[in-house]
Amino acid sequence: MCMLHANERLAISVREAAQMLSVSPRTIQKYITAGLLPARKIGHRTVVPIHSLEAFLRIDHTSPRHHTSPKEKHTDNDIGRWTTWLGLGIAVGKFIQVAISFFYGGSE
Repeated sequence: MCMLHANERLAISVREAAQMLSVSPRTIQKYITAGLLPARKIGHRTVVPIHSLEAFLRIDHTSPRHHTSPKEKHTDNDIGRWTTWLGLGIAVGKFIQVAISFFYGGSE
């Protein structure tokens, strides 16, 4: 079992992690949101475990804006919404086609 000394920390704040990596706290938060940097919530604070930060640094990373967070992935509900809009668009297109043929005497 590993013994932790009083001056060794298990986790650091988002701001401290940002300072250590010379990036902004917002960038650290984006990596956390994208699921690339594991973090924990303790009350209202977000902390980054030291071992997570060390593992994160072992791999090269692109900008966090190039990653899709789990919250941004499409769900079946999203697909249903898109299908509804597509169906509505087709129906409106058909209505316009019928209206034009009615007003201008074209054949359907």
